[in-house]
Amino acid sequence: MVRGREVAALQYCEPEVTLAGGIYIDVAPTGAHVDGNLVSAKGWPGLAAFMRECLKVLGTEIRDGKALMRDERKAA
Repeated sequence: MVRGREVAALQYCEPEVTLAGGIYIDVAPTGAHVDGNLVSAKGWPGLAAFMRECLKVLGTEIRDGKALMRDERKAA
């Protein structure tokens, strides 16, 4: 899953990420990292950034409390 991919995680997980073939990325506690369609973060303090990046990867935008998919934005 993570072989050759950049993965953010708690520093204690760096050995596991490396052993799985991933590239450990150190992000701010409230940050998130995107590598293609893989979104990762350090932990719960980064949940807002993680969710924001997940929505971008999925092509979703939240506007006025409504979720819009990428194709719906053109019509709105």
